[in-house]
Amino acid sequence: MEESTGSGSERKIGIVAGKFVASDGIAFSDFLRNKEPPRSLSQCTGDDAVEFLRRLPSDKIETVAISLGAADFNGDHKANPFRSSAVTTFLKERVKEKARGVKMN
Repeated sequence: MEESTGSGSERKIGIVAGKFVASDGIAFSDFLRNKEPPRSLSQCTGDDAVEFLRRLPSDKIETVAISLGAADFNGDHKANPFRSSAVTTFLKERVKEKARGVKMN
């Protein structure tokens, strides 16, 4: 099963071994489509993924990052922005902030 981005792009987000929550992929696709200027999955970056994660409730960030990180983007797991160093750094910083007791979104 695949989710189309709906942006005119042929790029798709694929479900991998049931780890992917379809609503997360749809929400990310909507986020990209509503950016100024709109982006397709093939144009998105790790920074886009971090921006998307920052908009989520703090108790959902890690779950969504893992879920979307497990997805294949157009059959290429290397193209997945949720596996980027930007997302990894963002998640590590969140762990450090939690350990220091810093309140997050």
